[in-house]
Amino acid sequence: MNTPTKLTPQLLADASRLPEIYALRVAAWEQSPGQPYVNRELFPQGWSDALDTHRGARHWVVEDEGRLVAAARVVLLDTL
Repeated sequence: MNTPTKLTPQLLADASRLPEIYALRVAAWEQSPGQPYVNRELFPQGWSDALDTHRGARHWVVEDEGRLVAAARVVLLDTL
């Protein structure tokens, strides 16, 4: 019986991996009912928005053998 590998989220230290996150978002949407709206044809550079680079943005990533398999973002805003 194989023991599952524990994958640990890590806080992204810089913006260098943001393009991988953008591509992962599109890949996830392509496997969902939202595929007609978010796909590689419509978003060839991945899916991003202005909050990705907001000064209050924090991104966490999960890797499996160096490959990005999950990501999450929290944005701390000064005001609503």
